[in-house]
Amino acid sequence: MLATIIVGMGALVEGLGIMLLVPLFAAVTGPDGDRIAQAATWLFDRVGLSGRSDRLAVIMMLFGVLMIVRTALLARRQVLLAQLELDYLARIQQRLVTRLAGARWERVARLRHARVVQALGSDVARVGEAALGLLQSLVACAMLVVQVALAMWLSPGLTIVALLLFTLAGAMTRKLLHAARAMGDAVTGLHLRLLDNTGQFLGSLKLSASQNLQHAFVADFTRALDQSNARELAFVDDQNAMRMRLTVLAALVGGVTAYVGFAWLAVAPTSVVVLLLILSRMGGPLGLLQSQSVSFVRALPAYRNLRALEKDLGGRMRPDGGRPRAVVARGDVPDGDILFDDVVYRHGSASAQGWSGGVDGLSLMLKRGAMTGVAGASGAGKTTFADLLVGLYRPERGVISVGGTIVDLVAMTAWRDRLAYVSQDPFLLHDSVRANLAWGTGADAAAMHDALAIAGADALVARLAQGLDTLVGERGALLSGGERQRLAIARAVLRDPALLILDEATNAIDVAAETALLARLRSARPALTIVSIAHRSETLAHCDHVHVLSHGRVIASGSYAIVAPYLGDDSFTPDRASRLRAGADTV
Repeated sequence: MLATIIVGMGALVEGLGIMLLVPLFAAVTGPDGDRIAQAATWLFDRVGLSGRSDRLAVIMMLFGVLMIVRTALLARRQVLLAQLELDYLARIQQRLVTRLAGARWERVARLRHARVVQALGSDVARVGEAALGLLQSLVACAMLVVQVALAMWLSPGLTIVALLLFTLAGAMTRKLLHAARAMGDAVTGLHLRLLDNTGQFLGSLKLSASQNLQHAFVADFTRALDQSNARELAFVDDQNAMRMRLTVLAALVGGVTAYVGFAWLAVAPTSVVVLLLILSRMGGPLGLLQSQSVSFVRALPAYRNLRALEKDLGGRMRPDGGRPRAVVARGDVPDGDILFDDVVYRHGSASAQGWSGGVDGLSLMLKRGAMTGVAGASGAGKTTFADLLVGLYRPERGVISVGGTIVDLVAMTAWRDRLAYVSQDPFLLHDSVRANLAWGTGADAAAMHDALAIAGADALVARLAQGLDTLVGERGALLSGGERQRLAIARAVLRDPALLILDEATNAIDVAAETALLARLRSARPALTIVSIAHRSETLAHCDHVHVLSHGRVIASGSYAIVAPYLGDDSFTPDRASRLRAGADTV
């Protein structure tokens, strides 16, 4: 509201400054029949200003005051418009990130990372430019309203003639607007392709460099860049051609207006001169409206992409930023054994082979304070089980209970606060060891050293040049696979979890070192419930209990010695396992 008021005041002050030119000319050349000049002469006579120099001095003083006021209003206007633009962009980015953080995992897992990066980067930037252009266009419209009102006061007939010619100029820009929309669509698609190409190249940098595959990425990137540049240059040519036509038309407007005013309408010379000045000043706002309309149309695809991404993420934003509120305190989470009872979650409809992935009637128990192994062939449902356990997915059927209480893990924020998850390829920040250990834990140096000792990473940090402050590289690229896993386990220990999920989290560590690590972990945290998802027999042998999965169901359960016959054989199905237990099949 304040910006609107200041925009209107700025336009009014500028209009008054222009109108002062009429009595200024009259004071120099004498009255020529213009109404404004006659009114100014009458006012000067009433206040006793009869001399030309006195009148000129008063007019110039008023003009100077108006210019000072106008400058102050313009400065304030620019600050307010910039604040409006920045606040608008901040709300878009915050809303998008909040939706991303609060979206259901099924939706997030389907997203292309490049699409999110583009939305938060170039799309938001283009929408920001369009928003600023829209604000500037509103300023231009306010200026035009005042200028048209002044022109109509001076000469309604001449003003109507000029406006008809300006309308013709507006009709000429329609083709350029269509081209701008097509350009916006093309640039958005090409930019997404560039980001996707770059992301894949960075993600496979080591593999590409080791096999001389990086040139294919470079070639595709270059092709997309050339296409984008060619479209940009073609659009610039169209803009330049349009500017030339508009310049010619503007000169035509001035000439026709002057001719009609003097030859046909017999308008006072002072009025014609001031009217021409007003028309020339109208060229700036009109040109701004034309250019900003092009920018606005070009940004529409970016805005459409932002809204589509918000829709794909789903849900309405909650005042708390999207965090579920079902359980808010750590102590509110039930404690005890974790039970999956006939849990079903499928990733798609059944295929021709009858299995689409996920879990299908999964029933198992995770004893509190025990180390439970989960094994099975690829596609058996281990990852889906882990995702259900951490609350990324909600069962389509069946229930999950903790300590005898049926729970909805998806809705329980505090559940995820109580667990730690370590994957086979753990995520590490492109930062120091200290920053990686502190991420999500806020631990001090003493606690870090204790956790590093449990994970067997204390010797690693001791031989690093800068100790805890050593940079680990992008996703830990400066460390070996086993070293990354040890740091991730140390970070998990720092969370002081009640449940620790190790998803192939020690497969890059040699067997003897893994045995020592697990022994230290269980000794230091005897009440910790551990779930170890693994293929390696040596890892499963450390577990108190092992569940073997196939086609989303448990086909064997018990100690490692009991389930060992079911491991390493992808042909086991739930039906065959049942026959084996009944003595109708052999290993």
